[in-house]
Amino acid sequence: MDPYTARAWLRLDPTAPLTVDRIESAAAQAAWASHPSRAIDEASRREAERATAAIAVARATLLHELAAAPRRHLSGGAIAGIVIGSVATLALLVVAVFAGVAAVRPLVDTAASGGSAGPGEHGVDRYSALETLFTFPAALEVYTDGRLDDLCSEKFEKGCWETAVFPLDKCRIMSVTIGYTNDEDGVEPEFYETQRFQDAESGEEFDVVFGNDLYDYGWVNDVNCHDSAA
Repeated sequence: MDPYTARAWLRLDPTAPLTVDRIESAAAQAAWASHPSRAIDEASRREAERATAAIAVARATLLHELAAAPRRHLSGGAIAGIVIGSVATLALLVVAVFAGVAAVRPLVDTAASGGSAGPGEHGVDRYSALETLFTFPAALEVYTDGRLDDLCSEKFEKGCWETAVFPLDKCRIMSVTIGYTNDEDGVEPEFYETQRFQDAESGEEFDVVFGNDLYDYGWVNDVNCHDSAA
């Protein structure tokens, strides 16, 4: 979807400057107005479902356009933040950065703290390929329940971020780029590292656990495919 069509779906002025708050507010209003639960018959319900899907695409398109603007930093209020874990003293903040998702490292033992409730499962938040916008389409899950603790090296005193990537297609060599920064408002990582996986199958789960005690923020920045087997 192009940005002009996306603005139309969200009923945004084509000349108005984009901000995260403006996009999210418009998307929420449009989604509520077109929610399938408000339909009066089956035909209107199907139409509402199509509109809801288009609104989700429009939201993702404009957030991506905003993140990709030619500037190195966004103000704190302009970062696309989603609180995805908050139980007792545990808080995990996910921040959309370009094609990735950034997160503040949990400061307590996640295994003892649970996490936010994803759809039908406690301690997991899911992001579709439409939301992640990785170069090689893939969904992402972020875990806050410590399920992958055994994959976190003891050398990381501050713990690890625990995620899983689910590619939408086959890939001979799939690379997952991790980004780190100490800048809460940073758009670009200060440091990168890459994990590689061979012979990825569509929908297969690939655990991506990473840590770096030198940085407070880390995220799956992008996913790429090399020598596609599709």
